[in-house]
Amino acid sequence: MKRVILVLGLLYLMTGCNEVNIGTDYRPMLFLQGQLYGDTGVVIQNLPVEIVLIGEVKELVPQNEPIKKEELTSNTLPVGSQVFLDVADTTILYLELQGEQRYVIYELLE
Repeated sequence: MKRVILVLGLLYLMTGCNEVNIGTDYRPMLFLQGQLYGDTGVVIQNLPVEIVLIGEVKELVPQNEPIKKEELTSNTLPVGSQVFLDVADTTILYLELQGEQRYVIYELLE
């Protein structure tokens, strides 16, 4: 019985000393024209007809830090990812997943 208590005590000490506090990740976002857009989780392979290329991601910041409010800053997509605006609904953006021929839909956050 003493051995069981000793083993449990050692396990508790070993795991307790190795705890790591990991910061919470923010939702995938893009800052554009004074607005924040957030990832909807929807990925498509073909862009709609009425879209316009409006730029490329200029800066990538860590996802566990607040996003910088600087034009075309993302907290998940790499620098150079293309950003498209939906002309029919300007609250929607399409962001290129580099090297994958797919696009993730972002929506304006209120």
